[in-house]
Amino acid sequence: MKSPFITVTIVLLCLCSLTGKATDSLTYSLRHFDNSNGLPQNSVNTIVHDKYGYIWLTTENGIVRFDGDQFKVADIRNLSLKSNRFYTIFQDTLGNVGALNEKDEAVHIVEGVAMRYRFHSNERRHYQKWYQPGMKNHHGTSYALSLPNESTRWGARIHELKLYRDERSFYLYHNDTVSYVRDGVVRNTLPFPVDKCWNFFMLDGRFFHLESDGEVTEFSKQIKRSTLKGDILSDPFYRHSGRQVVPFWSIYDTSHLLVYFNHTFYLVTRNSNDELVTRKLVDNFDITGKEIRCAFYSAKDGRLLLGSATNGLFVLSLQQFVAKYGGEGSASYYSQMPYGQDGILIPNGYILKPKGAAIPLPPFRRQNISGFYSISTDGNGGSWTSRGIWLYHLQLSTFRLLSTDTLPSSVSMLYRDDKGLLWIGLKESKGIAVLDDNRKDAVPVLLHAFKGEITYFAKLNSRQMCVGTDEGLFLLNPLNGSIDTIKGLEGKYIRSITVTGSEEIWATTYDHGFYLYHKGKLTHFPYDPDGYITTAHCMVPDRKGFFWITTNRGLFQVSKKDLLAYSENGTFPLYYQYYDKEDGFFTNEFNGGCQPCAVSLNNGYISLPSLKGMVFFNPDSIKPILPEAAMTIDQLLLDNSPLPVKNKVKLPREFSLLQVMYSSPYFGNSKNLIVTYALVKNAGDTTWLPLPAEGKVSISTLPAGDYSLVVRKLNGFGYGNFSDKVLQFAVPLAWHETRWFYVTCALLLLILSWLFVHLRVRYLQNKALLLDMMVDLKTKELKKRTMFQQRIVQSVSHNVLSPLQYQQFLSEKILTAAKKDGGATVKMASAMNEHTSYLFYMVSNLLKYLKSQVEMGPVSGVYSPAAVAEDIQKIFLAIASEKNTEILNNIPDWLMLWGDEQLLSVMLYNLVDNAVKVTRKGVIVMEMIMEDDLLLLRVRDTGPGVPEDVKHWFNKPGSEAGPRKGSGIGLLIVKELAVAQGLKITLDSSEGEGSSFTIVSFRRHA
Repeated sequence: MKSPFITVTIVLLCLCSLTGKATDSLTYSLRHFDNSNGLPQNSVNTIVHDKYGYIWLTTENGIVRFDGDQFKVADIRNLSLKSNRFYTIFQDTLGNVGALNEKDEAVHIVEGVAMRYRFHSNERRHYQKWYQPGMKNHHGTSYALSLPNESTRWGARIHELKLYRDERSFYLYHNDTVSYVRDGVVRNTLPFPVDKCWNFFMLDGRFFHLESDGEVTEFSKQIKRSTLKGDILSDPFYRHSGRQVVPFWSIYDTSHLLVYFNHTFYLVTRNSNDELVTRKLVDNFDITGKEIRCAFYSAKDGRLLLGSATNGLFVLSLQQFVAKYGGEGSASYYSQMPYGQDGILIPNGYILKPKGAAIPLPPFRRQNISGFYSISTDGNGGSWTSRGIWLYHLQLSTFRLLSTDTLPSSVSMLYRDDKGLLWIGLKESKGIAVLDDNRKDAVPVLLHAFKGEITYFAKLNSRQMCVGTDEGLFLLNPLNGSIDTIKGLEGKYIRSITVTGSEEIWATTYDHGFYLYHKGKLTHFPYDPDGYITTAHCMVPDRKGFFWITTNRGLFQVSKKDLLAYSENGTFPLYYQYYDKEDGFFTNEFNGGCQPCAVSLNNGYISLPSLKGMVFFNPDSIKPILPEAAMTIDQLLLDNSPLPVKNKVKLPREFSLLQVMYSSPYFGNSKNLIVTYALVKNAGDTTWLPLPAEGKVSISTLPAGDYSLVVRKLNGFGYGNFSDKVLQFAVPLAWHETRWFYVTCALLLLILSWLFVHLRVRYLQNKALLLDMMVDLKTKELKKRTMFQQRIVQSVSHNVLSPLQYQQFLSEKILTAAKKDGGATVKMASAMNEHTSYLFYMVSNLLKYLKSQVEMGPVSGVYSPAAVAEDIQKIFLAIASEKNTEILNNIPDWLMLWGDEQLLSVMLYNLVDNAVKVTRKGVIVMEMIMEDDLLLLRVRDTGPGVPEDVKHWFNKPGSEAGPRKGSGIGLLIVKELAVAQGLKITLDSSEGEGSSFTIVSFRRHA
C-alpha cells in the first residue's frame, strides 16, 4: 500500500519589496510526511542518499529508509540496539552509509538494508571535539559532521575538528589553526581563530569556512577570502541588512552546499574560476516556523528535502511545466495560434506566454469573430477564424477585417498548408471546402463530401491530404478526388494527425489510443498500465526525438525511436513517462478536438490546451525522472520467519507461504515505476503480473522443482530497456519423488512382473488342462446328443413316416375304389388322400432338415430345379385349388444346378407352404432368372404381404427366432439352409401387394 501524503503546490514568489524587481515565480510541488503518514517520529535530524538511490533519515525513533513512496524503519525491533535516537551520519570503509545513535552504536546500509556495524580500530573517522563553557565535565566527541552544527545549536564550543579529504589526507582544526596533513606529514598550517560562527565545510575536496554575513574563507596554501556570487546578489538585503546566511551541508556529500538567506534556498557550487556561485532553488519558504534543521538537494531530479525538528519531512520538487490563464471568461482552452516569437493567441483575444501575465488584445476581442475549436494563421501576419457558418479573415497588425465568407454548414476545423491553401472542415457531413489564401479575391470552394464530421487535417505530400473524421482516417487526392480509407481505423474517432519522417502518419483516437500508418502497415500501440492513453487528444513531436501525448488523465512522453522499433517488432513493452498536475498543470484533463491541438513556438516552447489553462513547457529543458535504480530484495519470509537474503534459496519440502519484499528507489510519479513479475519453471510458460504496490510477492506451496522468481522493471526510454531481478529457489523432491525411490519401484516392478508371469503361466496351464477335460466331456455329450438325434430321426422314419406312408397308400386305394362307386365317398376319400400326402411331405421335409443339421453340411450333386419345383407344385396343387390360387412352375426343364437337391426341396416347400397359407384367388410363381451374371431363384405370390417386423427380421443376418411368438419357424429353416449352402436370400414385400423371396448365387452345372 502506498504511503499516504499531502500534496500542495506552493507558489514561491520573489516579492518586489524584497528583491526590488518582479520575476516569475518558482513553482514546486510539496509533499509533507510526518508520523501520521509513514515516519516513525517527527524529528528528522539528518538526510543523505546512498549509492543505490535510497534516502536515509535519522530520527529519534530509528533510522528510516525512504524510497520515494514508502518508509522502512530500522530500530530496536529488528536490530540489536540500546537506543532508537539517531543523530549522526557517517560513511564506512566500504563506502556505505552508516548512522550512529546516542549510545554510539553503529548501523550501516548494504544494498538498501540496515544492519549492525562495528568500527575497526584503525578505521578513519571524521569527528569534532566539543565542550560546554562553564560546565567542567560537560565535553565529548561528536561524529555528526553537518551544518547547521548540532553541537553549537545548544551552546557548545568546538575546539577540534578533523575532516578527511581522502584516504591519505585530512584537514585538522585545533587551537585556532587550520592544518592540512598528507601521508602523516603536516603540509600547511594557517592561523584562524573562531569566535561564534562554526561553519567549516568541504566542497570538491577543498576546505572552507562561511561567515554568517556571507563571507567565504578558503584554506589552501594561504587564506583566501571572497563572497558568494550568483543569484543571491539579486537580493538587496544580502550583506547589507545583518541577516544571517545559514549553511546546510553534510560530510557525506561534499559536491555542493546549500545556503538559506531571506526565506530563499540557494545551491552553491564552484565554477571554473574557483568562485562559489549560487543558484536560487526555492523562495518564500520559512525554515524558522517549520523548524528546519537539515537539508538535502538532489541535482539529478531537482528535489529538495528538508528535515524538521518537530514537523517531519518536506519534499519539494521543481515543477517543469507552467500553466497560464488568459484573462476573464472560461479557462477551458482549445484552439490557438503562434503570436510573435514566444506567445500564442487564443480565441478570447488574449496573448499568453510561458513567462509573464496574459496580454489582452481589445480590438481582437471586440470583433467577436473566433470560435473555440480552430484558428489558423494566414502566413502573412493575419488569422483565419470562424464562428458558426461564417469564415473570417483578420489582419492582426491593424485588426482590420479583410473578408467574411458564408459556408453551407458550421465550420469544424481550419488548416492552412504550406502552399497557402486553407482547408475548411464542415459539419453535418457537408465535407471539405478549400480557399486559395494566395489570392485576395478567393472564396471557399466545396471540394469533396465526407460522411461524418471533419476532425483534423494534415498534409502528407504534394498529392495527398490526411483527413480525420469521427468515422475514420482517409487519404484524399485533391487532384482527382480519389479517397483511400485506412483499413483498421474504420469507425474510429480521429482526434489528431501528425506526419513525420518518410510519410509516417501518427493518429490519435478517442477510446482507442494512438496508431502509426506507414507504408501500408497500421500499428496499434499498447496502452499504459492504467489505460489513460486510450483517449489520446494530441501527439506533438519535439526536437529531441520524443512525442508528447495529451489525454484526459495527464500527459505522456514517449520515444519516437521506441515506437518505430515496436512497429517493427512488437515484442517488448513500451515505456511511457507520465506527468500530472504535480508537475505544474492546473488539471490533468487536457483538451482535444481542436486544430491545432498544440503549438510549437520559435523559442522552443510547446503549448497545450487544457480544461484549466494553457500549459507551456520547453522539451529541451525537461529532465524526466526515470526509474533507473536497481530492484532490491528487502526481505525474505518463509512462513513468517526471516530468511537470509540471497539470490539462491533452498526451500523445505513442506511450507505454507513464501513472501518476497522488493523495493526500488524512485522519486518521480509512482505511475512511472512499472514493475512486473513472473514465476518461471519452464521457459515457455511465463506469465507476467503487475507487482503489488507494496512490493510484496506471496507464493504458496509449490510442487518440487527449480524455480526463478523474475521481477522485471522498465528503466525508462530505449526499446527493451528493462532490468530483471532474479531469485532462484528450489523445492526438494518428496521421498516418493527421489531417484532411489524410482529405482526401488522399478526393481519391485520387475520382481512382481516375473511373479505375475510365472503365476500366469501356471494358471494358463491349469486352465488348458481343465479346458481339455471340458472338451472331452462336451465331445462325449455331443456324441450322445448326435446318437439321440439319429435315433429320433430313425424313430420318426420308422414310427411316423412309415405309418404315414402306409396311410397314404391306403387312402389312395380307398380313393381308387371310391371312384368306381362315385358320389360323396369320392370327395371324402380325395380330401383324405390330399391331406395325408401333404402331411407325409411335410414330415419328410422336416426329416431332411434334421438330417442336414445332424450330418453337418449339405450333400452336393447335379439336379434339375424344375423337377424339384414340379414335386412341390403337386403337393400343394389341391390345397391351392381350394383357395382359387394357381401355382406356376416357370423354371426351364433344361436348367441343371450343382448343389444339395434335398435342401433346396425343403426351402421351396417352406416358401410355397407359407405362400399357399396366405394367398387367396391369386398366383404363386417359382422361377429362375439371370440378373447381372447371377443366377436367381425366386418365389413370389400375390398374397397380403409380410408384416414389416418379420421382413426386417428375415433380411437381418443371424438365426434367432422370429419377432412374433409361434411364427417364423418355416422361414427360420429357410434362412439356416441358405446359410448352410452358401446362398444369400432376401425378402421383398409390401403389405397388400404380395411377397417375393429371392435366393442368390446358385452354381449352374456346365
